[in-house]
Amino acid sequence: MRAPRRLIVNRRLLVAGLLSVAAAGLVLVLTRPAPSVEVLIAAADAPGGTRIAEMALETREVADAAGLVEADLRAEIEDWSISTALSEGEPLLHSVIRPRSRVRHPDAMGVTLDAAHAAQGSLLPGDVVDVYSTATSDPPVTRLLASWVLVLDVVPDTSGLGTDDDVRLLLAVDDNLAGLLIEAIQSAEVDVVRVGR
Repeated sequence: MRAPRRLIVNRRLLVAGLLSVAAAGLVLVLTRPAPSVEVLIAAADAPGGTRIAEMALETREVADAAGLVEADLRAEIEDWSISTALSEGEPLLHSVIRPRSRVRHPDAMGVTLDAAHAAQGSLLPGDVVDVYSTATSDPPVTRLLASWVLVLDVVPDTSGLGTDDDVRLLLAVDDNLAGLLIEAIQSAEVDVVRVGR
Protein backbone atom coordinates (compact mmCIF):
# COMPACT_ATOMS: atom_id res chain seq x y z
CA MET A 1 0.00 0.00 0.00
CA ARG A 2 1.41 3.33 -1.01
CA ALA A 3 2.02 5.86 1.75
CA PRO A 4 0.10 9.16 1.42
CA ARG A 5 2.12 12.00 0.04
CA ARG A 6 3.10 14.72 2.41
CA LEU A 7 1.92 18.19 1.58
CA ILE A 8 5.09 20.19 1.03
CA VAL A 9 4.67 23.95 1.54
CA ASN A 10 7.25 26.25 0.09
CA ARG A 11 7.87 28.80 2.78
CA ARG A 12 8.94 31.45 0.32
CA LEU A 13 5.72 31.06 -1.66
CA LEU A 14 3.68 31.18 1.55
CA VAL A 15 5.36 34.38 2.73
CA ALA A 16 4.99 35.93 -0.72
CA GLY A 17 1.30 35.07 -0.74
CA LEU A 18 0.70 36.56 2.67
CA LEU A 19 2.54 39.74 1.68
CA SER A 20 0.43 40.00 -1.46
CA VAL A 21 -2.79 39.71 0.55
CA ALA A 22 -1.57 42.33 3.03
CA ALA A 23 -0.56 44.69 0.22
CA ALA A 24 -3.94 44.27 -1.46
CA GLY A 25 -5.71 45.07 1.81
CA LEU A 26 -3.58 48.17 2.31
CA VAL A 27 -4.33 49.41 -1.20
CA LEU A 28 -8.04 48.88 -0.58
CA VAL A 29 -7.92 50.95 2.62
CA LEU A 30 -5.86 53.74 1.07
CA THR A 31 -7.99 54.01 -2.07
CA ARG A 32 -11.34 53.76 -0.30
CA PRO A 33 -13.16 57.10 -0.70
CA ALA A 34 -13.50 59.18 2.46
CA PRO A 35 -16.93 59.08 4.10
CA SER A 36 -19.09 61.92 2.80
CA VAL A 37 -22.00 63.80 4.34
CA GLU A 38 -24.86 65.47 2.49
CA VAL A 39 -25.32 69.13 3.42
CA LEU A 40 -27.86 71.77 2.42
CA ILE A 41 -26.95 74.36 -0.23
CA ALA A 42 -28.94 77.39 -1.37
CA ALA A 43 -30.22 76.68 -4.88
CA ALA A 44 -31.24 80.31 -5.33
CA ASP A 45 -30.59 83.67 -3.66
CA ALA A 46 -32.52 84.08 -0.39
CA PRO A 47 -32.83 87.29 1.66
CA GLY A 48 -32.27 87.34 5.41
CA GLY A 49 -35.35 86.31 7.37
CA THR A 50 -36.48 83.69 4.83
CA ARG A 51 -37.99 80.56 6.35
CA ILE A 52 -36.13 77.36 5.52
CA ALA A 53 -39.37 75.85 4.19
CA GLU A 54 -39.58 78.68 1.61
CA MET A 55 -35.99 78.35 0.41
CA ALA A 56 -34.89 76.57 -2.74
CA LEU A 57 -32.37 74.07 -1.42
CA GLU A 58 -30.23 71.33 -2.90
CA THR A 59 -27.77 68.90 -1.39
CA ARG A 60 -24.06 68.41 -1.86
CA GLU A 61 -21.72 65.76 -0.51
CA VAL A 62 -18.73 66.98 1.49
CA ALA A 63 -16.04 65.19 3.46
CA ASP A 64 -16.15 67.59 6.41
CA ALA A 65 -19.55 68.96 7.51
CA ALA A 66 -18.29 70.99 10.47
CA GLY A 67 -20.48 74.09 10.82
CA LEU A 68 -22.72 73.05 7.91
CA VAL A 69 -26.35 71.97 8.18
CA GLU A 70 -26.71 68.32 7.25
CA ALA A 71 -29.45 67.36 4.80
CA ASP A 72 -31.12 64.94 7.21
CA LEU A 73 -31.97 67.90 9.50
CA ARG A 74 -34.09 69.63 6.87
CA ALA A 75 -37.45 68.43 8.18
CA GLU A 76 -36.58 69.54 11.72
CA ILE A 77 -35.66 73.12 10.76
CA GLU A 78 -38.33 73.93 8.16
CA ASP A 79 -39.93 76.48 10.49
CA TRP A 80 -36.59 78.12 11.22
CA SER A 81 -35.25 81.09 9.26
CA ILE A 82 -31.92 82.47 8.08
CA SER A 83 -30.55 85.57 9.80
CA THR A 84 -28.50 86.78 6.82
CA ALA A 85 -28.90 86.62 3.07
CA LEU A 86 -27.53 83.62 1.19
CA SER A 87 -26.47 83.58 -2.44
CA GLU A 88 -27.04 80.71 -4.82
CA GLY A 89 -24.48 77.98 -4.16
CA GLU A 90 -23.71 79.03 -0.58
CA PRO A 91 -24.01 76.36 2.12
CA LEU A 92 -26.50 76.64 4.95
CA LEU A 93 -24.54 77.24 8.16
CA HIS A 94 -25.62 76.55 11.74
CA SER A 95 -24.50 80.08 12.59
CA VAL A 96 -27.05 81.73 10.26
CA ILE A 97 -30.19 79.73 11.05
CA ARG A 98 -32.52 80.80 13.81
CA PRO A 99 -34.91 78.50 15.69
CA ARG A 100 -38.67 78.31 15.80
CA SER A 101 -38.74 80.19 19.10
CA ARG A 102 -38.82 83.39 17.05
CA VAL A 103 -42.56 83.63 17.36
CA ARG A 104 -44.56 86.79 17.86
CA HIS A 105 -45.35 86.29 21.52
CA PRO A 106 -42.94 83.80 23.10
CA ASP A 107 -42.86 83.20 26.83
CA ALA A 108 -40.11 85.40 28.21
CA MET A 109 -37.93 85.07 31.29
CA GLY A 110 -35.50 87.60 32.70
CA VAL A 111 -32.06 86.38 33.74
CA THR A 112 -29.31 88.53 35.29
CA LEU A 113 -25.77 87.19 34.97
CA ASP A 114 -22.29 88.45 35.56
CA ALA A 115 -20.70 89.46 32.26
CA ALA A 116 -18.02 86.78 32.71
CA HIS A 117 -20.80 84.20 32.46
CA ALA A 118 -22.64 85.90 29.59
CA ALA A 119 -20.18 86.26 26.70
CA GLN A 120 -18.70 89.34 28.41
CA GLY A 121 -21.96 91.14 27.69
CA SER A 122 -21.49 90.86 23.91
CA LEU A 123 -25.11 89.90 23.32
CA LEU A 124 -27.81 91.51 21.19
CA PRO A 125 -31.52 90.94 20.72
CA GLY A 126 -31.89 88.15 18.16
CA ASP A 127 -28.77 86.30 19.27
CA VAL A 128 -29.03 82.63 20.14
CA VAL A 129 -27.31 81.12 23.16
CA ASP A 130 -26.63 77.74 24.71
CA VAL A 131 -27.33 77.64 28.46
CA TYR A 132 -25.14 75.66 30.87
CA SER A 133 -25.32 75.11 34.62
CA THR A 134 -22.45 74.15 36.92
CA ALA A 135 -23.40 72.54 40.20
CA THR A 136 -21.42 73.67 43.23
CA SER A 137 -20.34 70.15 44.05
CA ASP A 138 -16.89 68.66 44.52
CA PRO A 139 -15.83 68.27 41.82
CA PRO A 140 -18.11 70.76 39.98
CA VAL A 141 -20.40 69.19 37.38
CA THR A 142 -21.39 71.16 34.28
CA ARG A 143 -24.32 70.21 32.08
CA LEU A 144 -26.09 71.67 29.07
CA LEU A 145 -29.55 72.92 30.04
CA ALA A 146 -30.73 74.06 26.62
CA SER A 147 -29.46 74.77 23.12
CA TRP A 148 -30.45 77.53 20.70
CA VAL A 149 -32.27 79.75 23.17
CA LEU A 150 -33.35 83.05 21.63
CA VAL A 151 -32.32 86.33 23.29
CA LEU A 152 -35.42 88.52 23.04
CA ASP A 153 -33.81 91.57 24.58
CA VAL A 154 -30.79 92.82 26.50
CA VAL A 155 -32.24 95.06 29.17
CA PRO A 156 -30.23 98.05 30.46
CA ASP A 157 -30.08 98.68 34.19
CA THR A 158 -32.14 101.77 35.01
CA SER A 159 -32.45 101.17 38.75
CA GLY A 160 -28.93 102.15 39.69
CA LEU A 161 -28.78 99.15 42.03
CA GLY A 162 -26.89 96.77 39.78
CA THR A 163 -23.23 96.64 38.89
CA ASP A 164 -21.55 97.46 35.62
CA ASP A 165 -20.75 93.77 35.21
CA ASP A 166 -24.39 92.66 35.27
CA VAL A 167 -25.98 91.50 32.01
CA ARG A 168 -29.77 91.40 32.00
CA LEU A 169 -31.24 89.09 29.42
CA LEU A 170 -34.79 88.41 28.34
CA LEU A 171 -34.85 84.85 27.03
CA ALA A 172 -37.53 82.99 25.06
CA VAL A 173 -38.51 79.96 27.13
CA ASP A 174 -41.08 77.24 27.43
CA ASP A 175 -42.38 75.87 30.73
CA ASN A 176 -39.67 73.22 30.93
CA LEU A 177 -36.77 75.60 30.28
CA ALA A 178 -38.16 78.17 32.70
CA GLY A 179 -38.23 75.56 35.45
CA LEU A 180 -34.70 74.40 34.69
CA LEU A 181 -33.39 77.96 34.71
CA ILE A 182 -35.06 78.86 38.00
CA GLU A 183 -33.66 75.73 39.63
CA ALA A 184 -30.18 76.32 38.22
CA ILE A 185 -30.06 79.98 39.23
CA GLN A 186 -30.94 79.09 42.81
CA SER A 187 -28.67 76.08 43.21
CA ALA A 188 -25.87 76.38 40.63
CA GLU A 189 -23.91 78.76 38.43
CA VAL A 190 -25.42 79.58 35.04
CA ASP A 191 -23.46 80.45 31.89
CA VAL A 192 -24.71 81.38 28.46
CA VAL A 193 -22.58 80.81 25.36
CA ARG A 194 -23.40 82.85 22.28
CA VAL A 195 -23.86 80.73 19.16
CA GLY A 196 -21.82 82.11 16.26
CA ARG A 197 -23.55 84.90 14.37
